[in-house]
Amino acid sequence: VVLTLRVLARLLKSSSPSQIESLGKDERYQALITKAQENLEEFNEYEILDFLFWLRRFKVAKLPTHISEENLTKLYGKVRDFVKSKSFNFRNLVNLFYDLSCLNRNTDDIATEILSELKGDSKLLTPFTIVQILQACAHKKGSASPKESAVADYVQRNLNQLLQEFDSDQKCVVFKYLAALEMHLNAPSYRTPQILFTLKSQLKDILDQLSEIGVINILEAYAELPREFPSDLLEEIKE
Repeated sequence: VVLTLRVLARLLKSSSPSQIESLGKDERYQALITKAQENLEEFNEYEILDFLFWLRRFKVAKLPTHISEENLTKLYGKVRDFVKSKSFNFRNLVNLFYDLSCLNRNTDDIATEILSELKGDSKLLTPFTIVQILQACAHKKGSASPKESAVADYVQRNLNQLLQEFDSDQKCVVFKYLAALEMHLNAPSYRTPQILFTLKSQLKDILDQLSEIGVINILEAYAELPREFPSDLLEEIKE
């Protein structure tokens, strides 16, 4: 049942608006959700991941999920229990952090576990997990808790040594999400991260190689950056 919901969530990208609307009203879809809720307390850690993936995708798409608040509370309780028992590997912790952040739920327990794992082995960070973490934190922006902000701060402080592993479009995405975090306004540093200046210089050097989406991400980043941030990259885009 849960795996079927995950497959449906993956199919959203390739579905037309009319197909998506029809799915939300389909009795078979509603029956799947009812069955999943009946078995929720028996979910293992992998079913939890699949269920949250579906829930996040459908919530973002503004599709009905037919999940009661009581069952959501049970679900998040099971997540906390699995995190406490260290049932998730690092990659899955980051997936949880991302999904729950997009669902506007507190992720302090997960953030604490992610930081603990990273302090034990910083090599766990990859371009993919970095983008996921920064996107999750940027989604919450000013409402991020101190523990959630601490994860973003750890990532930005360790990002410089990993930049060579990012392609040009990934660097644009990181530039955008770091700017969206407005670290100059928030704890723990209250200043613009040095990595933003490094990224700005690198992106300026490869501007001709960037895709249209990459350029759009840079423009969106500048909308969030403080006025005193160097505008030479922005000016070169506009030329």
